[in-house]
Amino acid sequence: MKCPSGDSEEPRDDEELARVLLGEHLSGELVRVDPPLPDFVICRDGVIEGGVEVTRATDEDSERLRGRLRKDGPSFESDRLEQNWIVMFNKGADLRKLNRDRLVDALVLMELDATERALAATNRQIQQRHALEAIRHETQIKGVLGTLGVDHAIPWNHNKPAGTVHLSEGGWTWAWEHPNLINDLAEEVIERKKEKGLRSISGESHLFVWVDPWEPTGAGILMSGQAELPEEPPKIPDWVTDVWMVSTFGPARLLHCSRGGSWHLRTSGQPDP
Repeated sequence: MKCPSGDSEEPRDDEELARVLLGEHLSGELVRVDPPLPDFVICRDGVIEGGVEVTRATDEDSERLRGRLRKDGPSFESDRLEQNWIVMFNKGADLRKLNRDRLVDALVLMELDATERALAATNRQIQQRHALEAIRHETQIKGVLGTLGVDHAIPWNHNKPAGTVHLSEGGWTWAWEHPNLINDLAEEVIERKKEKGLRSISGESHLFVWVDPWEPTGAGILMSGQAELPEEPPKIPDWVTDVWMVSTFGPARLLHCSRGGSWHLRTSGQPDP
């Protein structure tokens, strides 16, 4: 099949970044096309030799929260904070009503309690006072966070100045110990895409998956850290030749697995997503 002369339409931001990342590892040119073909076709010497489908691992509730975060901004800074924070919201949170000042109030109390605990560990005289204050602060913190729909708030000191608060949808925090969650997610996305464009094209078929850090399976938070890759590959059907996965948060770790092969971490010269 002959290659189109250019993009059929302007790619979305996530599609364009996927094209840039894959361009460092695939030969040929990726050209945006219309359904029923995949998002991109791979063109070499004027001939289509494969396709790329770009998708995102998420769910409807997460997408709703993400839409609000995109509109209002996924992070903000406060000069009242001594640390950086990740704040994870539950799926029922109404971010239209989010009071960021009240959220910072709760985070300030959490930082204060951490400081007091450190002091109490070395000074017996303030241990009792700290215990009473901690109980009062905990009640205040739970009240504020509960009202705002916050699941978790944890310190995070990655590549940002102190006082940055990153807002995200909630997820599972035990994923650090389960690298096979990456396989589970890959297989889930493949199953969801089995009726899409990759089946309509011959040759190479690449599935590129943006993984949000707090997507429901827990693989996203695993991928946003430095955890080990699964020892075994996912089950890849014959209509997919390659799976690419990258977290939308933290360092750009591009994971790649070819059918019949194993997971590899591919380097990228691109900035973080």
